[in-house]
Amino acid sequence: QYSTFDIVLWKIIKENKDKFFVIVQLATILMLVSAPLMYFIEHDAQPEIFSSIPETLWWAIITFTTIGYGDMYPITALGKIVASFLSVLGIVFYTVPGAIFTSALLEKLNQRKNK
Repeated sequence: QYSTFDIVLWKIIKENKDKFFVIVQLATILMLVSAPLMYFIEHDAQPEIFSSIPETLWWAIITFTTIGYGDMYPITALGKIVASFLSVLGIVFYTVPGAIFTSALLEKLNQRKNK
């Protein structure tokens, strides 16, 4: 029973790998764009916190994944707007792969049921 599900799971991943790859690419691009943007917004206000673009990339990843440790956060109005936008996009980016997977799983279950 479990091996059947594993096979279905593998087929879903294999058939939708292009869609999942696009999501990962978009997330990576978003991180690589938002880190320098936030660095230039916040560096003057918090030079010790947003000290470099690689340091700010850490902030972007943590914000995008909605973990939010609280070790780095924006204090300027524009920085807060960008951070809010990035946080919401992070939630959206988690729902899209879930929707793709759920849709494919339901399709597989319907195909199995019809046979």
